[in-house]
Amino acid sequence: FGVRASNLFLYYRDLDRATAFYRDTLGLELVADYQMARIFRVAEESYLILVDAAKGMHTADEPKSVALALLTDQLEQWHDYLATKSLKPGRPFAARPGSAHDGFVIKDPEGYLLEFERFNQHPENERFVPRRGMNKWTEKKAVNVSFLIDDIDGWFAAVKERALFPLRGTAVSDDDAGRYRAFVGYDPEGYYMEFDLFRAHPANATLMPYLGTPAAK
Repeated sequence: FGVRASNLFLYYRDLDRATAFYRDTLGLELVADYQMARIFRVAEESYLILVDAAKGMHTADEPKSVALALLTDQLEQWHDYLATKSLKPGRPFAARPGSAHDGFVIKDPEGYLLEFERFNQHPENERFVPRRGMNKWTEKKAVNVSFLIDDIDGWFAAVKERALFPLRGTAVSDDDAGRYRAFVGYDPEGYYMEFDLFRAHPANATLMPYLGTPAAK
């Protein structure tokens, strides 16, 4: 049925503070503001949604069981810039000659891990290989992973008819304001998977052209 982009939901007690961090400090483009949720464009086909935890599907007290990796060729420049904002990694950073990858990790305003990483020219990187994660397994997870799609009814019907994974609801839900349609399921270890169709709506005027769909006039 096609997937236009991937998307990550993170949950915050202080949404305005988190918004200022990702917009003003990291320089991400805010492409839609729903008040209780803000959508940022991270890369061409990658989006990030910050959610008011008091109104979302997760609470701010659940473990931050995710690390957002930001791949860049300007690793040293990012490190130096973030230092001017008093954002220093937990471990001292220094590029390692001959290493397959270099990187450092900081925390966002409420403790989500952000890994700035560069994959170097190295035989290991001919194919990405699994690495040990930075978080321990936990049953509850303060994160959603979502897929931005066009044929949301086709996706829902296929998941339901084939029992591909458990569903959180019995139907595709419609946003009362007409901005999007969505449904949620669970992956094998309990992560929330959200499937979203964004509609042409004034609130989505900046977002829709990136998704290849004209915005409402």
